[in-house]
Amino acid sequence: MIQSDLSEFFQDAFSDKRINKRAALFLISLIKNGSAVVNKCFNMHSDKISSYRLLNNKKCDIENISKALYKSCVSNMNGEHFLCLQDTTELNYSAHSSRINNADLDIGPCSKNKIGGYFCHPMLVVDANENMPIGFSSIKLWNRSWDKQSKKDRNYNVLPIKEKESNRWISSVVKTREIIPTDSRITIVGDRESDIYEALCSIPGINTHLLIRSSSNRILCDENICLLNKMRSCEIQHTYEIEIKGNKSRKSRIACIDLRFTTVDIKRPRATIGDYQASVQMQCIYVVEQSHTVPLGEEPIEWRLLTTHLVDSIEQAMQCVQWYRSRWYIEELFRLLKTQGLDIEASQLEQGKSLKKLMLFSLQAALQLMILKISYDNKDEKSQAKILFSDEQIKFMKIIQPTLEGKTEKQKNPFISESMIWAAWIIAKLGKWSGYSTQSPPGYITMKNGMDIFYIKYDTFLLTCKAMRDVYKE
Repeated sequence: MIQSDLSEFFQDAFSDKRINKRAALFLISLIKNGSAVVNKCFNMHSDKISSYRLLNNKKCDIENISKALYKSCVSNMNGEHFLCLQDTTELNYSAHSSRINNADLDIGPCSKNKIGGYFCHPMLVVDANENMPIGFSSIKLWNRSWDKQSKKDRNYNVLPIKEKESNRWISSVVKTREIIPTDSRITIVGDRESDIYEALCSIPGINTHLLIRSSSNRILCDENICLLNKMRSCEIQHTYEIEIKGNKSRKSRIACIDLRFTTVDIKRPRATIGDYQASVQMQCIYVVEQSHTVPLGEEPIEWRLLTTHLVDSIEQAMQCVQWYRSRWYIEELFRLLKTQGLDIEASQLEQGKSLKKLMLFSLQAALQLMILKISYDNKDEKSQAKILFSDEQIKFMKIIQPTLEGKTEKQKNPFISESMIWAAWIIAKLGKWSGYSTQSPPGYITMKNGMDIFYIKYDTFLLTCKAMRDVYKE
């Protein structure tokens, strides 16, 4: 499980023990201050300078920082089945273009060609039984070159998969299999961008399953019928309801969902380059919202999930649906990295390689911050607060808890003292959550804000205690 004592996180990661110590202090400060901007992480000028030197130090390299993250992930593996969630996010530094050298080989054009930045493709590992993230098994950082030819000029459509950026969906699995013990069962989970025929063929293997959302209406070997038509023709096996939380693009509602599933034999696309089989057999799970619960002007919820897991029953199909819903964790991870969280794109670093190193530290920091929110959602009182907090910090929580509670029982912390969810309630209240069970649960940003306030109060408490001791000594 994620550890509270991070002082030895980078033990033996680098050849220089001083770098090991400084790297651990920097990670702790990122978590404690909730910011990837170095100037906001430290009060002392000397600490700021030391952190800049760390990120610019060639001995503190991307490879060894990554290995420390992977090592932590493996050490947290206590289960038998793990969901490996992968996705890509773009980091752009257009607001700091004057600070970054145009000749920097570690910065290049993003999706909007005039904006400089890089891409990050992590593999977030989640314990399937506990539904809890435990670390990273692969992190790919890369950037395009400013003089890179367009897809048309490169004849992109006829390039083999290994020469395309989309190969990351496959290479990340290869890297993950090198990190995770061979006897561990893993399920690779990806969104529609990962729907690549070469991936369908090459990823599944011994103890390695695939679960992705289909984007292409692929042609099946069954009389050349298309996937969507095939799934629509299947009998509805189950109907269930789910709560949809509203946002800017959709309304809150209780959605009524139809479930279908069957075996499909996907035909190899004509454009596929390389030695891949003529077809690949998968299980397809089709979930679609009934029209009467879809608000006017909105699209219904509709997923076509392709998987190598056995799906012979409603229970097996629903389990796969639930596993796929865990993919939202990586979306929240990206949110925590950016403006509403650690604000990594506001970093004042001037070198692309240093910015990429900062991303690795920030990924681990964001993961630590996610644990509280997920612990609350899981309603698990068995997990202990000491997973994330020291004994002294837990004692301080007991001191401030009465100041966060109301007069009625509904306004008091209802959870077992010193459990993780008990601590999550306190942090959420500090983040300005109402605390009522009838209200929406606290979100990731609320938890992040609560952590920021907690550490400020805790540091103030320690300073006050020290001052009082000094007074009594006099």
